[in-house]
Amino acid sequence: MKNIKEIYSQPWEFSLYEVDDQKVITVIFPDRIDYPRSFQLLKEEESFSKEDHRKLAERIKKNYEAYKSREITPPIFE
Repeated sequence: MKNIKEIYSQPWEFSLYEVDDQKVITVIFPDRIDYPRSFQLLKEEESFSKEDHRKLAERIKKNYEAYKSREITPPIFE
């Protein structure tokens, strides 16, 4: 079983989690139904500020294909 701890979130935008000693960002993709997608962070992204994580979430939404290889399924969402 995975040990999941929410670090912080910005409602309806993203949440940052620690999952078994790895950092994961879950981004909410808006559509007719909002849906979450989770991505493993790179080491350099783990120490980002909350504002930097917000910007990363925006980049992921705008360019999903560039981050698709880091996607975790099913998404981490609590």
